[in-house]
Amino acid sequence: MFTKIEHFEKAYQNLVSGTMNVLNALTDQALSQSVTDDHRTLGRMAWHNVTTIPEMMNHTGLKIKALEPNAPMPDKVAKIKSAYKAVTDELLHQVKASWDDKALMDDLDMYGENGKGVLPCIF
Repeated sequence: MFTKIEHFEKAYQNLVSGTMNVLNALTDQALSQSVTDDHRTLGRMAWHNVTTIPEMMNHTGLKIKALEPNAPMPDKVAKIKSAYKAVTDELLHQVKASWDDKALMDDLDMYGENGKGVLPCIF
């Protein structure tokens, strides 16, 4: 659990950097590749990482507007990377602008479970 915004910011920047390294390794052709027959494609998994951020953060009261709800999965890695950068940049901005260290300890309802320290859930 994070107790300071600055600790979250540092950890989140590391997470974003690592995710961007994975996205940088993808090719447009790889987006349609399935890992197994009954699982998402690499593109769908990458897009899930993008769309989950605004979806989850909307439960906290932070409204991430960099991505339209139900936005279709792009067919180009560059568009996925651009969307990921936009939502992660906006999340960091909103956390720093809207919350203080004390807010990190607030009880929040996430999918019917009430708990403290919502930011770890995005890891």
